[in-house]
Amino acid sequence: MGRKRNPGINVFSISSFMRLTLFCCFLSLSLFAQDQGFVTHGEVSASAFVASEENLPFWFYTNQHNQFGATSDYQFNASVESFYNINDNHRIGAGLSGVYRNGVADEFQRINLYVSYSNRWIEATLGAKKEELKLDGLSATNQNFLWSGNARPLPGVKLEAPGWMRVADGLYLDWSIAHFVLNDDRYVDNVLVHFKDLAVKWDINTNNTLKFKLQHVAQWGGTSQFFGEVPSDFGTYIDVFFAKRGDEGDTPGDQINAVGNHIGSYLFEYNLNQTYGDFTIYHEHPFEDGSGTRLANFPDGVWGLSYSPNDKKIFSRILYEFITTKDQSGSGTGTGFDRYFSNKLYRTGWAYEQTIIGFPFFTFDANRTIDEETTPIINDVVQLHHFAANGYFGKFAWMVKSSFSSNFGTLRQPFPEKLNYWYNVISLSYDAEAYGVITLLTGADTSNLAEDTFGAGLQYLYKF
Repeated sequence: MGRKRNPGINVFSISSFMRLTLFCCFLSLSLFAQDQGFVTHGEVSASAFVASEENLPFWFYTNQHNQFGATSDYQFNASVESFYNINDNHRIGAGLSGVYRNGVADEFQRINLYVSYSNRWIEATLGAKKEELKLDGLSATNQNFLWSGNARPLPGVKLEAPGWMRVADGLYLDWSIAHFVLNDDRYVDNVLVHFKDLAVKWDINTNNTLKFKLQHVAQWGGTSQFFGEVPSDFGTYIDVFFAKRGDEGDTPGDQINAVGNHIGSYLFEYNLNQTYGDFTIYHEHPFEDGSGTRLANFPDGVWGLSYSPNDKKIFSRILYEFITTKDQSGSGTGTGFDRYFSNKLYRTGWAYEQTIIGFPFFTFDANRTIDEETTPIINDVVQLHHFAANGYFGKFAWMVKSSFSSNFGTLRQPFPEKLNYWYNVISLSYDAEAYGVITLLTGADTSNLAEDTFGAGLQYLYKF
């Protein structure tokens, strides 16, 4: 007879965490301000938008850490980060940023709120901190199917390597492990999130590099409307860490599969450096269970190609991605129907504040009533062609994104008719140096079933 779990004490107190982080952040900033040896930088920005429909064009607000609402007319943002080098081996830091915009339930929210410590071996972050932009921000997923930067940063604790760590000649490792909380209004309250990744880089020679990265995310714990308190003790955490199958004390779904809701991805990347520029070829393969980990859902995932010329007089980077989630390990008996961001227990899915955390082209229906049979993610079978480029000429910077998305609903509940969208945005920025940066945005979304949307925006950014 299997052991029965004792829910015990939740390993993460949300209210205590937020109070501690806020206190440490302001204390650190205050201490830094008293010492002339610290390094600080910040920015303030303001934006205004107009659109032909209620929603703005897709790329105006997507993958922006929820700093813009889909129906926002204006937005104001302020941020500051400070770092202090204690000596050559130790550094502490803190960051705080907030945003005010209309058209959302919570008009004023934090974005970053963290304190950090780093040395040559480890970096620790307490709080909520945005992920760094990859590939100049041109990728449809920020080169991360699970964490595209679409939702606000999750509060938590993260330990990671401060950079690539050399383990042998030409061979390097990178790693991170984190514990987050989903403290929004959801079907299962106070869900915990376990995260870890491990990356390997092989510098074959000066021109060729191979990278491989494994990511693992699991939702666990919380309070379910149907099952009550879901176990969140240390023993449960160990089971979640190793994706162990549940026993008699767990929910029925955990007894069949692993404890918690697990998702992950493999990233394969090849870099070729030439005298005329750099090529990057990559494939990120998502998985939701055992069938995905053994590639039964091939060719699902992101297939990308990026070129960055050494001569950046006009173009800085050109990128193309093909993304598909149509396989999902099939729709037959046994394995299949992977539903990457959905789960029977954690029915709100891989979302935060009604915003998809990962691949942003899945559809989250915030108006749908969630019960034991439904989920708000109503579209996860998608095929996408994404093109993007950016560059500079003089004091002007430009960027273009164009994405053609075909949406099929879900494998079990397909749409009656395929829904196509074509999302487009063009931005042109002028750097007035000491006076800030002014950006003009234009966007257009077209569809075979929905109304076409046209919009424009004006943004002002000042850095200090």
